Amino acid sequence: MEKIFEEMTNLFARNNIPIFGITSAKSLENKPSGYRPSDMLASAQSVLCFGIPVPKGIFKCQERSEWMYWRAANIYYRNIDMVLMRVASIIEEKGETAVPVFGCFPYNIIGKGDFLGYMSLVKMAEAVGIGKAGKNGLLFNSRYGPRLILGGIVTTAPLPTIA
Repeated sequence: MEKIFEEMTNLFARNNIPIFGITSAKSLENKPSGYRPSDMLASAQSVLCFGIPVPKGIFKCQERSEWMYWRAANIYYRNIDMVLMRVASIIEEKGETAVPVFGCFPYNIIGKGDFLGYMSLVKMAEAVGIGKAGKNGLLFNSRYGPRLILGGIVTTAPLPTIA
């Protein structure tokens, strides 16, 4: 598992991902049915979550900051998805199984305006120790505040716990 960890760390560094954490999948098994690691992968051992910070200037833009944010998010989600697929490949090259937890799609539409991902990346991020959920549901990181865009992995690999 040390080789997997080293390859992932190098991949994160090459893709400007400054923050990530790993914990046991058991730490999220108390979530509602349909949102637990074992619901995605029956033999889940570990969850990994990482974040890419959106530059502060996007939010301070005088004109159309919401457009700037959605453009930045589009770029970041594509990068996150690519990294998630590569991490899954690294893990599976070692004989384990990995399921990406994408930041944008797919998701469930529960009701008017209620969109839920297949797993909560905020809860994953909290469990791996890269932030705390605020009363508003956003993840707050000690360095980047609420500016992280998240991605995650559920895997059968028994990865070391780190934050």
